[in-house]
Amino acid sequence: MSEDWEEYDPSSGLSVWTHMAAGSIAGLMEHVTMYPIDTIKTHLQVDTAAAAAASASAGGTGVGNGGRMASSAVASSTSSAFTSSSSSSSSSSSSVREVYDRLVRSGGVSRMWRGVQSVFVGTVPAHAAYFSIYEMARHVQGLDGSTHRPVASALTGAVSVMVHDLIMTPLDVCKQRLQLGFYKGLKDCISSIIAKEGTR
Repeated sequence: MSEDWEEYDPSSGLSVWTHMAAGSIAGLMEHVTMYPIDTIKTHLQVDTAAAAAASASAGGTGVGNGGRMASSAVASSTSSAFTSSSSSSSSSSSSVREVYDRLVRSGGVSRMWRGVQSVFVGTVPAHAAYFSIYEMARHVQGLDGSTHRPVASALTGAVSVMVHDLIMTPLDVCKQRLQLGFYKGLKDCISSIIAKEGTR
């Protein structure tokens, strides 16, 4: 097997579109399979932030009144997240098992995949853009040969990842808020964020 088995090889007989579709499907399956773990990770991050903010607010360790107000805001928003998802927030960090049990009790096993539709909407176009731009950029810059050009290769990868992330980042924001229990669904999440916070 070639060392560059992840690279598109025109001599393989596969079209670039087949290569792109395979990469998109693989990325989608990876995100969907790991989604429950990502949900737990998101809750652990918020839980830890809430505990730290509550501690900082109580101890007055913020930078003046602004620091204490920021801490209170974080604590308030994280507490609301758990309230929205019918779960109770605590002042100390939770374990993976505690978060899992809390979420399953509040919404069943399917609660672990709340917001997964954002992955379906974002992953396919993001991965398709990544693969197509990467391959086109390699061809334009003449990186198909055996000559090693590290700067051109780095720029090609950077542009591809940038376009991928431009697509995925807004949907990742929606994904995390849905994981925490906010909004009725993806459509409601997108429209509410744009209406109340703008596109930035």
